[in-house]
Amino acid sequence: MKKQVQNLPMDATSWIRANIPDPNLIYARGCVDQVCFVRDIINSRLWSSFDEWVNNEPLVISTHYSKSVKLPVFQINLEKYGIEIILRCNFYDWKVSVKSERPIKIDFMDLFNQEEIIHDINCEGFPKDKVYGSYQQDQSQFTAEIKSDYELYTFFFLFKNYLGIKKEK
Repeated sequence: MKKQVQNLPMDATSWIRANIPDPNLIYARGCVDQVCFVRDIINSRLWSSFDEWVNNEPLVISTHYSKSVKLPVFQINLEKYGIEIILRCNFYDWKVSVKSERPIKIDFMDLFNQEEIIHDINCEGFPKDKVYGSYQQDQSQFTAEIKSDYELYTFFFLFKNYLGIKKEK
């Protein structure tokens, strides 16, 4: 097994290469799948071109453990929109914090409880100053709990549409 490195922040690809989980752990593959999901599926939806995507890889800013597996806490910076997104998964759910220069006015439907305040103790690995109140309290700075990968994808799909991000042809 490779020596695990903790020079953070670092891009998600470099982080997973330096932090391959012990293959004897039952959930080891879940860590690799999580990095690929955020880097290749979620993040790619937030950029209009391949060049933008490859030059704006998610950063791993911190780590946490679940099921004995070291897991990343990601940061996606959408600087041209004035938005920073922090997210992590512990194999049970996703926690997502959004900080924006302007209120985010999206109909998220029932993807998460818009009134729920997520306590920082439930946001393992998040810097304490990156855990906010509810979406209902402040639409420009909020933390939400999202239950599944499918719902997380939908959250970012709605986000992409709200920002008007279109793929170049």
